[in-house]
Formats: sequence, C-alpha cells, structure tokens
Amino acid sequence: VAGHTQIASTSMPPAVPMIKAGKLKALAVTSATRSPLLPDVPSITEFGYKEFDDYTWFGFFAPAGTPPAVIEKLNAALNRAMESADIIEKFSQLGMASSRNSTTEFGNFLKAEVPKWAAVVKSSGAKAD
Repeated sequence: VAGHTQIASTSMPPAVPMIKAGKLKALAVTSATRSPLLPDVPSITEFGYKEFDDYTWFGFFAPAGTPPAVIEKLNAALNRAMESADIIEKFSQLGMASSRNSTTEFGNFLKAEVPKWAAVVKSSGAKAD
C-alpha cells in the first residue's frame, strides 16, 4: 500500500477500511452479490462472470466424534453470539459480515466447497511443495 498498489485481489477485512478511507478504489467484489459492507461496489457477476463466486469465510469446527448434542449446543451459542450488536459492530469494523447457519447448512456448504476448489486447483496445475 503506501501509495504503490496497482491492483490487488484481497479479502474484505484488510481492504474495506482502506477503501472507505479512499486509499484504494474497489472495482468489484468477487462474490456473486454485492457486499453489504460495500453496497456501491458492483459484484463480479455484474461484469458478466456468472460462474465466479469467491469470498473469504470463517467457520467453527469441533473434533471428529464430538456428540451431535454438543455440536448443536455449541452452534446455538455461536449463533446467539453472532446476533450480538457488539459482535456485528466489531465484524463491521474489520470489514466482515456475520452470518448464522445450522450445522446442516454449514455441512452442506463445506461439501460443496471442497470439490469446487479441488477443481480450481487441478485446472490451475498448481502442485504442493
């Protein structure tokens, strides 16, 4: 940054404060829809890239074998926390938006993410070192 950035593809947390401060100009967000954090910035799909949907996400995981009742209790507590005005405000300050999911919804999301990104890596020819 330091006035030298020509182009970058980055996640929202480091970019949003710099965009709002006028230090970076956002051309598009890489998610399928506009971000509530940058509502005036078009999504990549608005430029015709209908299949492109890339965004940073975070999730909470428990060790394999954790009893389902414990997982549901943790999920309920996390969802309550994510509804907290303090958490929503802190996430917003970091350039992030919070969301709440059931354990089934999150599991389905993960099941879709793995093959999607495996195909991207395979088609790129990238190799692990």
